[in-house]
Amino acid sequence: MISPKTISENIRYWREQRNYKQAYVANQAGISRRWYVSLENGIVIPKINHILAIAEVLNIEPELLFKKEQKIGKSLEEGDVEEKVKQAIRKALEKLL
Repeated sequence: MISPKTISENIRYWREQRNYKQAYVANQAGISRRWYVSLENGIVIPKINHILAIAEVLNIEPELLFKKEQKIGKSLEEGDVEEKVKQAIRKALEKLL
């Protein structure tokens, strides 16, 4: 099982790889900066819609946020974002069922 800490660390990792500020990611993802900071600090647990929005802002595949070890992942081409989001939702639902 993936821990919330892993997700938080991965979100921070990818944000820093992109040289984005926390406020920028939060704003672009449609969430408050305060909540986003709590997320990166492992205080709150994101819902799937948060994961998908943050992954889109970071231009990464959502499943990268669930990996225990990060490697340089592929950025998404603009046309691939929608398909990758659909795939991530299916995978998340399969794990829940």
